Amino acid sequence: MAGQIIRILPRTDFDMTGLSGGGASGVVVIARKVDTSKWRECVLLARLHAAASWPGGSTISLIAAPDGYTDEDPGAIWSFSSTTLITFTQGTDTPPAVKNANYAAPFGPLIQLQLKFALASAGGAFKPSVSVDLNLKGE
Repeated sequence: MAGQIIRILPRTDFDMTGLSGGGASGVVVIARKVDTSKWRECVLLARLHAAASWPGGSTISLIAAPDGYTDEDPGAIWSFSSTTLITFTQGTDTPPAVKNANYAAPFGPLIQLQLKFALASAGGAFKPSVSVDLNLKGE
């Protein structure tokens, strides 16, 4: 079975310190228009690298969604039916940590990937370091 590995996000340091108050969250689109048209299986691998601390109980989630990209409106982020595949939780997952998840077919010809950063409590530096790979199989 042929396959392809795509580096979606090399190790990247994020600074989400600007989020304020418990329950606040922010979403970063890390990949758009990933061509999955010739593949039947999709596995994501996310790594939480050692970095500055982040508030207790806060989470980082990897979200996948079909991408409705169109040349007629290239600036729009078209996502629907998003699925949270991987979640790292401060206090539970100690860096370096790695998790993988299957993104179940049918996932459409284009997908986008997002990271959602969510605070569990108010305040504190929120500076995690994350990387993501995508393994496509089954041409």
